Amino acid sequence: MATLHVDGADLYYEEHGEGEPLVLLHGFGSSTRDWELQIPIFAERYRVIAIDFRGFGRSSRDRGPFSVERFAADTLAVLDHLGVSRFRLVGYSMGGATAFQIAVDVPHRVERLILVNTQPSFLANTLRKRFEVVLRKLVVRFMGMERMAGVIARRLFPREDQQALRELVMDRYSTNTPAVYLGVLSTLPKWSVQERIGTIEAPTLVIAAEHDYTPLSEKEAYVPLMPDARLDIFEDSRHGTPFDQQERFNETVMRFMDLEDAE
Repeated sequence: MATLHVDGADLYYEEHGEGEPLVLLHGFGSSTRDWELQIPIFAERYRVIAIDFRGFGRSSRDRGPFSVERFAADTLAVLDHLGVSRFRLVGYSMGGATAFQIAVDVPHRVERLILVNTQPSFLANTLRKRFEVVLRKLVVRFMGMERMAGVIARRLFPREDQQALRELVMDRYSTNTPAVYLGVLSTLPKWSVQERIGTIEAPTLVIAAEHDYTPLSEKEAYVPLMPDARLDIFEDSRHGTPFDQQERFNETVMRFMDLEDAE
């Protein structure tokens, strides 16, 4: 556990285990704690590196800009500091967008790529997506982060037996700084690398929940545009797949990583 000063921000990161580097990038509104159910498993075989994006977790909260491009540059700065030239990369949600950005910017550095409930474009190009952005902004501005945390928790884990997961999400999301959350919401709907994903060289696994925020059809449309990508659909899961199907998720990730060792 350490921090690295990069362009005005102190970036928190953790390292666990030994072996080939495996980088974990968290979702919007969370931190390295997204990976608490994965790190002990992954660290048995890999040198796991998990990073808090600026504005989140234990990284600086007030040092923007807060954008996918900035998060990608910060991630590469941490990896350069650690002497990591090539790495496996797992990105969840906004962390998946950041993983996309890294994979198109420096494709020669990514050995294997896993994208979880994410897209190569977050453009608010439909009425539903624009409504989602506006709704989140209104809730944060007029009701605060605690109310936003409650909304997200119920959407991710709606079943009666998922109360513990809802409480976990509320605990994490409610600590977000409203200015940072709104700052990200102002940049995410403008971000896209859709036209560049054909340049991604790494074998890629796209994990998509059956009931994710965005429809499966969008994942099914972009996966064939990548040279070496496959899609794995997790039934009866929503956006929080690493949490609500942790065992299958961990096994799927490790199996995909192990394919490289067998090749």
